[in-house]
Amino acid sequence: MRQPLLTDADAGRRIQADLVILDANTGRRLHTMRLPAMTAPDDSDDFGKLDVRDIGDGAVSIGWRDDDGDLLVAMD
Repeated sequence: MRQPLLTDADAGRRIQADLVILDANTGRRLHTMRLPAMTAPDDSDDFGKLDVRDIGDGAVSIGWRDDDGDLLVAMD
């Protein structure tokens, strides 16, 4: 995930992030996909961090590390 650095002031705002696919052996970037804007959750210990939740059948589930806010399923 590539996203802007978020602060407490960003809670509730829509932010843009990118899903970046890297080669596991070389670390070379293979693909970048712009994600739809997601609403930043209220602050928490892990505030402002998007994580890949699950992958399978060409889909990627992306959500906030603290399980608050939006959940996105991206397919390319």
